[in-house]
Amino acid sequence: MLLEGQAAAFTCRLPLGIIRALPDYLGNPMRALLLWICLAILPGLASAIDVATPGGTISITLPKDFTRLSKQEIQGKFSRSGQQLPVAVFGNPKRSSTMAVTWSQLGETSLTADQLPQLSEQLHDSYSQNLPGIHWISSEVRSINGKSWIFLENTTPGRDTRVHNEVYCTDVKGNLLMLNLNSTEAEHAGYVAAFKAAEQSLVVR
Repeated sequence: MLLEGQAAAFTCRLPLGIIRALPDYLGNPMRALLLWICLAILPGLASAIDVATPGGTISITLPKDFTRLSKQEIQGKFSRSGQQLPVAVFGNPKRSSTMAVTWSQLGETSLTADQLPQLSEQLHDSYSQNLPGIHWISSEVRSINGKSWIFLENTTPGRDTRVHNEVYCTDVKGNLLMLNLNSTEAEHAGYVAAFKAAEQSLVVR
């Protein structure tokens, strides 16, 4: 279970390329002007976010229109029987597309990277049995920035429309870290690039 009172701290960071270029830009008036323009438009671009969990910190890039859900919003959206609440959730203005970070303490069981393929199969089977109408797109283990992640992609029936789900799972200090990206089918096309950028930015430390 999650540690009580554990806050999901997060910070925005400048892109690494801009940080490395600062000395050259500040020494040239024209380049300094270009840097100022870039910094002025950064709020409209995707943000790099750190989310602290009891097992480590996950870094991820958010779509530009995503903001953090309040505790009340998380309770209302995710508090179903038997479902563990995420550490942090970010979503679009309508909250119809979200990114949720969940950390699960496995107790005496210790999860390792070698066990991820077996866990991937178990999750696939469990989803298939418990989610009638699920349509599978992908189920595999992939390497992201040097770390192995389970990747499960599917669509499932929602209240009024089908929902597109992308689930990432990995081991962190023997426990399970999950990132769930979901959107309605109508909105999914608009987030394909942003969700791919989120995957490519995934780092755990």
